[in-house]
Amino acid sequence: MVNLILIFLHVMTMFVAVALALGGSIFLVMALRTGRTEVVRSYGSATKSIVRIIPVVFVIGGIFGLITAVALQFNLLAPWLIIAYILFALLALSGAALSGPAAENIGKIVATAPDGPLPAAAAPLIDRFYRAQAIEVTVLVLIVFDMVVKPFG
Repeated sequence: MVNLILIFLHVMTMFVAVALALGGSIFLVMALRTGRTEVVRSYGSATKSIVRIIPVVFVIGGIFGLITAVALQFNLLAPWLIIAYILFALLALSGAALSGPAAENIGKIVATAPDGPLPAAAAPLIDRFYRAQAIEVTVLVLIVFDMVVKPFG
């Protein structure tokens, strides 16, 4: 029973983390696609508090994953777990180095811009954000595949 609770806590926490991160990104993409400064500005002010907790929820989910692996007596150096560690680190790095800063800088640009079309200065940041999202969605799909299939395991 304890093992099932640990699995539930790990899976549920990771679902919440992905929903917050990916859901927020989808809404930002929708706001950006309007091409309107005031829409993107509104999105940014509405999500500031949520953005701060996303890394925390991912870390908690990762900790639950490690605790679960130990409780279930998985070999922590099993190939599928090493793949998961690497993918988890790639996802964290991408969020911290690519999509997070791009979204934050877009927010800074639209914070002082007048209502109307998005400023031209936002265009390269928007492209960077879109590329980062493509990377992050790909990594998320790979993590789910790795967790379900457990390749080389």
